[in-house]
Amino acid sequence: MSIVEYEKRFTTLSRFAPEMVRTEYMKCRRFEQGLDWQIRSRVSMLEIYIYSELVNKAKIAERDVMEFQNRREHFKKKRFDSGVGPSRQRSSDVTTTTEQSRAQTDARSARPGNSRGGGSSRGRGSWRPPARPNTA
Repeated sequence: MSIVEYEKRFTTLSRFAPEMVRTEYMKCRRFEQGLDWQIRSRVSMLEIYIYSELVNKAKIAERDVMEFQNRREHFKKKRFDSGVGPSRQRSSDVTTTTEQSRAQTDARSARPGNSRGGGSSRGRGSWRPPARPNTA
């Protein structure tokens, strides 16, 4: 429901519960509570205590939210139509990254002196001289 429709319904229903909208402040808070969360999050931080001003700001917030959603949909459609969908792109990126890391691991393990288990201890401060064979 749009803000205009909501405001009309709110005004109509508030006639049946005047104690809930007794003051301008109460009316504003009650109106805010019924707003969509995206609009409410933009309007509530303004702390507006005049009902007509709150309704106007809610209309502006609604327009901004709709514009944002339209841009988002347009962007999604544009990406989908170009053939580069997010799922295709991600799966190829993951494959490429996995293949690259495997190639790097294989290249490291193929170096002389490297074993699969421990790798090189250079730079870790844990170097020990090689054990001498028992000659006795």
